[in-house]
Amino acid sequence: MTDLPLARVLVERGGAMTIDARILGLDLASGRRLPVSGQLPRIASGALWKSLRVEEVAIPLGECPETTPVNHIVWTAMGTSMLVETTADARRSRWQVPPGTMNLSPAGLPVSGRSSQPATIVMVELAPRLVSAAAPSGGRVELRPAYGVDDPLLAQLVATLRDEACARTTAGGRLYVESLGITLAAHLARKYAAAAPTPRDQHGALSASVLRRVLEYIDAHLGTDLALDHLAQAAGMNVFAFVRNFKQATGLPPHQYVLRRRIERARSLLADTGVSLVEIALRCGFGDQSSFSTAFRQWTRLTPRGYRKTCPDRRPQEFTNARISKSGRAAPASFGSPLQEELR
Repeated sequence: MTDLPLARVLVERGGAMTIDARILGLDLASGRRLPVSGQLPRIASGALWKSLRVEEVAIPLGECPETTPVNHIVWTAMGTSMLVETTADARRSRWQVPPGTMNLSPAGLPVSGRSSQPATIVMVELAPRLVSAAAPSGGRVELRPAYGVDDPLLAQLVATLRDEACARTTAGGRLYVESLGITLAAHLARKYAAAAPTPRDQHGALSASVLRRVLEYIDAHLGTDLALDHLAQAAGMNVFAFVRNFKQATGLPPHQYVLRRRIERARSLLADTGVSLVEIALRCGFGDQSSFSTAFRQWTRLTPRGYRKTCPDRRPQEFTNARISKSGRAAPASFGSPLQEELR
């Protein structure tokens, strides 16, 4: 993927490069909140996503001044190794961080660094409440620092979020990014908690009536930028419990189910030659025609224009909400192409 200049990433999305849109740390000397990197990011998500931010910065050789992250920061450095130093309870600890390894700087723990060569750093910032919500206990979770670790899942999540921040629009939209954030938060809570979390009381499965309410909400808002917290509110659950129970009930994580519904609605609308591809893209919740075409081709192996040519004169029957059995589980509808790999 080609990197987009920062101004293009932010301005084309209606954003603005303000201090509050950066990944911040507390400067202990002045008491001010400042960007953890003094360099202008090459890639930045800004305030696009809730409880989650991504930045890629190029740093020169030399010292990285001490800062205290306001939120948890997962990061990796490419190009050179780094010497990282943290301070906890008046005790200083040092780590030699090889390039390409994964690092976790918890919120509230002062950290500084030093590099002997220029480096590129990719950072993902998560709010502590997101990690706590994803923990088995559901209570506050303290994370321990971790530097220079080999964690393939963490690396994959950071790389994917970096690509999402770089792209102007994506087929999955906000739901996909929020699902990645939930997966990342759950992984941190499970593997990097300072103390073993206590299992929480399990929420019961989605009842048939609650599931129907959520599915009806999705159908009524397919053309909007759906968010996980909106769906969780419709179900009366916290976000993490909703994601788990929704997948159990439907066989799909929320972002995959919503994308599937958007494709099915698009197939129905494509039978009407009086509706333009741009209008179909917007009515089905895609940011633009390009994202719509990419997603449609991935799921049906045809472009929207190519699919329209195969449509009979009558409008095809649109896939209805998943059939809900007496047990409350929704039976996934058949679909013409293999499902994309689910987030686990």
